[in-house]
Amino acid sequence: MDEHAFIWRKWNLPEPDVSDRPLWEKILCRRGYDTAAKQRALLLTDPLDPFAFRDMEKAILLMRDVLERRGHIVVFGDYDADGLTAAAILVRLLRHVGGVVSWLIPDRLDDGYGISSGHVDKLLHDQPDLVITVDCGSNSQDEVRRLKAAGIFVIVTDHHVVDMKPDMADAHINPREEPHVEDLLSGAGVAYLLAEAYLQRFGEGDGERVLATLVVLAMVGTVADIMPLTGANRSLVKAGLAAFLSSAPPGLLQLCKANTVPNAGTIAYSLAPALNAASRLGQAETALHLLLCDDEAEAFRLSGRLRDLNERRRELEHVITEDAVAQAKATPLDQAIIVVREANWHTGVLGIVAARLVERFGKAAIVLNKDGTEWQGSARAPQGFDLHALLTKTSEHLTRYGGHHRAAGLAVAEQQFEAFVAALQQSAAKLPDTLPPLQVDALLSPDDLSQTELERLALLEPCGEANPEPLTAAIGCCIVAVRQLGQGKHARIEVDFNGMPLSCVMFRRGDLADFYGPGDVVDLVGKPVWHTFRNQAYAQLLLSDIRPSACGDPAYDEPLRSGQPLDLFAANPLDAALFEQTYRLLIQTIGYAERLISPILFAKRLSRAYNRHYSGLAVVMALTILAEARMLTLRPTDDERHVRVRLIEKPVRTNLRDTPAWQNLEAKGWLKL
Repeated sequence: MDEHAFIWRKWNLPEPDVSDRPLWEKILCRRGYDTAAKQRALLLTDPLDPFAFRDMEKAILLMRDVLERRGHIVVFGDYDADGLTAAAILVRLLRHVGGVVSWLIPDRLDDGYGISSGHVDKLLHDQPDLVITVDCGSNSQDEVRRLKAAGIFVIVTDHHVVDMKPDMADAHINPREEPHVEDLLSGAGVAYLLAEAYLQRFGEGDGERVLATLVVLAMVGTVADIMPLTGANRSLVKAGLAAFLSSAPPGLLQLCKANTVPNAGTIAYSLAPALNAASRLGQAETALHLLLCDDEAEAFRLSGRLRDLNERRRELEHVITEDAVAQAKATPLDQAIIVVREANWHTGVLGIVAARLVERFGKAAIVLNKDGTEWQGSARAPQGFDLHALLTKTSEHLTRYGGHHRAAGLAVAEQQFEAFVAALQQSAAKLPDTLPPLQVDALLSPDDLSQTELERLALLEPCGEANPEPLTAAIGCCIVAVRQLGQGKHARIEVDFNGMPLSCVMFRRGDLADFYGPGDVVDLVGKPVWHTFRNQAYAQLLLSDIRPSACGDPAYDEPLRSGQPLDLFAANPLDAALFEQTYRLLIQTIGYAERLISPILFAKRLSRAYNRHYSGLAVVMALTILAEARMLTLRPTDDERHVRVRLIEKPVRTNLRDTPAWQNLEAKGWLKL
């Protein structure tokens, strides 16, 4: 069962908008773009001027000098999709202008992130004339100093937080160091601007054709590295998507396997993971060769290899995620961060497993693997959490660390592990027990679900970080049917929405049929789309959440929301079977881990399981009596809609009739025995 099935997630709903504005405009107004000028600023962004970077001129003049002397240039990259696309951008540029170029990509498993002392040793042995870093280098002062001391020129292009100024580099191009650059670019975005600046100044050959390919690569890196899709990033991603079918390297076209223009979601959830899979399994070079390859037959072979690696990555991820989830369930609910570790987990998939834990539990997660005498791995965090700042606070316990607000890598010595975890939990701001609220952009009406209205939502694309996909609410829908899809993994719900048939799909919630059935009145939150299937086109809602509606039967909800007294049971005495049924369902659904439970949602599941009509208040009474009988522990939360429940594995048998709550109910005649 889904970890969140019994969590009543908060929805931040907008006020009803009764204007005749189109749906896309209502959404933008809700997000603060409430004037035509603000909307134009978001939707009609201009590309960033590459010469806004102070060292850009210096960098391209140095490149030109080395190229004219037929000097050897090494592009030093990173192993993730952003670093690989950044490296491919500069290698393709340098090949185009006739340069002597090679590359060096760290191995994710053996080297880790950034320029190491071993890499410097190799570079000193090869003696290139110029090293250009991409997606790294800002915090590699010692390594840059060694290269410079050997007479090697160094240009650093990066986008990571700069801990100390890398003043030894001949040029340093990083948006975080530029007072006039507000955009948070990806490593590939920075590399693209360097290439664009070079071709603008020294334009050689068919520069426009080359830039069209390079902007596709920059788009992939930007989306893959979860950069905010506003400002210059939005302009770059739109340009890359528009150029994809005509100008993408053939290997990327092979990976997409479609003749339609992809969107940012396709890139993020299909193409980027395939590129990352290669490095996760120690074969980043395979992905880079695919990005650099222009031969169709070789691109076909390499794309097949990447698909095989991605499938292997999925298998590893599945096994490790199951183990990590089991450990995470033992984490106290009031701890802000999940920390899990295992000696033999595959290093290459730790980051993606951490991301899965964030999705599942709504908390920051650190996943570690044993490497000799230290634990090393990856951390991921939900929106609004600053991992880099937190790791900096606890850095006295770390061997090394680095990253962004929501993604980081770290290593901690065995003897420092317990102290690190203690400091981590103490330093972390206490997060709410429940999931972050859903920010709903608009309340739907049937008029909003026409083909014209839904197709106009394309104006908001590309959607991603800082420009999320539209999230809308349909209030007071009556369920007509609930069916499972995908071998029980997903659910389709058909509803009547104010007289309009509306089809809804919710992924990874095949258990919805255990909660809801025909006749139930529900509120829905999801992304509206115009869907075509088997030559039929219709409005569809891709659900993010569902819950009993305030427009429906108040017996489920109102007693808890309004604080209605227990006199409710005077007219509807509790059936004594409720307590055994509640206990059995708890065993089936939550096991023996402490879990957050909304009594209202548990009542829905209980009612469906036993074909009864239980309220959330009835569930509260059942849990209270079971807790007094020492069959479970029951703790309140800061959120009045939830309680913390943990079953006791070997309870001491206690007669429920002996509990104070039972006796109180029985004395008032509120129990049906």
